[in-house]
Amino acid sequence: MHTVDDTGADVTVRTADSTDAAAVERITQNTWPDRAEDDYVGSVFPEWVAADDGETAQTVVITVNSQPHPDDPDSRQNSTNVVGVAQVCTLSETEAWIQGLRIAPTYRGRGLATVLIQTLCAVARAMDTTIVRGIVFSWNSASLGLLRQIGFNPGIEFRWIQPEPYETPTESVSTVDDAVPLSVQTDDDTSVGDVWSFWQTAETNNMLDGIIIDDTESWALSTLRQHHIQRAATTGRLITVRSNSPPGTVRGFAIRNRTYEPMGETATLGAEYAIAAWDPGDEAAVQSLLTAIRRDATLLDSAIDHTRVLVPEDVRWLSDAAVTGAGMWSEPIFLMNYQLSDEGDI
Repeated sequence: MHTVDDTGADVTVRTADSTDAAAVERITQNTWPDRAEDDYVGSVFPEWVAADDGETAQTVVITVNSQPHPDDPDSRQNSTNVVGVAQVCTLSETEAWIQGLRIAPTYRGRGLATVLIQTLCAVARAMDTTIVRGIVFSWNSASLGLLRQIGFNPGIEFRWIQPEPYETPTESVSTVDDAVPLSVQTDDDTSVGDVWSFWQTAETNNMLDGIIIDDTESWALSTLRQHHIQRAATTGRLITVRSNSPPGTVRGFAIRNRTYEPMGETATLGAEYAIAAWDPGDEAAVQSLLTAIRRDATLLDSAIDHTRVLVPEDVRWLSDAAVTGAGMWSEPIFLMNYQLSDEGDI
């Protein structure tokens, strides 16, 4: 696609390829100069390009044909510069995800991010999806305002809580804990109909619009379906809390997604849980569930020293977790949505 930016310079959005890696690495070196987080895009860009098929994923770059920029040494070497990058991918038949939108600092404020987002929404429409989503950290007011101006609407808010794994050798962590008031089941719990029924009517579901962390794409969110719960159960990643009386009634559940290394920190291993669901105020359920998550993380890998668990950004769930001693991120994360139409009106 060819257009012009807000300064009148010629702009091209094209399919990314492996030769763009150095340029992407350069423009993502100082993404958030006032934050401790490192930018992951430069490191994952080669994987994105390798996975691009135009049907389920597409990475694009934006170039500007302009006079050399006095503050950009690379622009004096080549007047056509890769100054931005982003990717769109599908998470289900209807859901698309925009991620990794970056514009080189010296080229911000020229409408380039808007051009990239409009292009990716057109790609998502061609992929036959009906909704595009993306996350914005609550401190990123510039991105939040940009998405609203383009036409994205506010979605859910969530926060990571962080129950700590046990500081003990894994062999000494019992799978039974007399202090836990409810029955906890993990890899032997493959009957998920009642777990799905609990989710269908749970207040957690209502607060999150049925959306949790995606189980295939890191840092993406998608709708929880019954087959996702079944897959988690058969792979030993579903944790279910049930009443002892009446027997077997589901009071909460969690799904472990993956292990990860946090951004901008020492390379220590963490365990990610796509959702922890319980009815707010059910103290026995949250105590049992977060205790089970701590045990699960400890038994999974002795190198894991922290977790992140998605819950709604609501004082009811956050205070429930705080009572158990679980830590939490200092800030929430926002989800933004854009409903695609056949007319391509973004």
